[in-house]
Amino acid sequence: MASAKNLTIVLLAPFVVISIISLSIALLVSGYWTFIPLGVFFTHAMFCSGDFGMLNYLQTHRGKELYTYDDKARGESYFYAKR
Repeated sequence: MASAKNLTIVLLAPFVVISIISLSIALLVSGYWTFIPLGVFFTHAMFCSGDFGMLNYLQTHRGKELYTYDDKARGESYFYAKR
């Protein structure tokens, strides 16, 4: 079981790494080439919305013991907080 701190690192790592790389490249190139790394940055930021949603869930329920259950047959995930 992962703690909220560990899960936060896992959720933020791809966004931070890809953002730093793509924005650094955008600063190094010029002209129309700038739009390629900026496009990668914005597209990836949109695809990270689920991660940001999970971070919001963790923040909303901080201090609680959280559990998750994935129902593979239905393709659904359930999240529970211990009372």
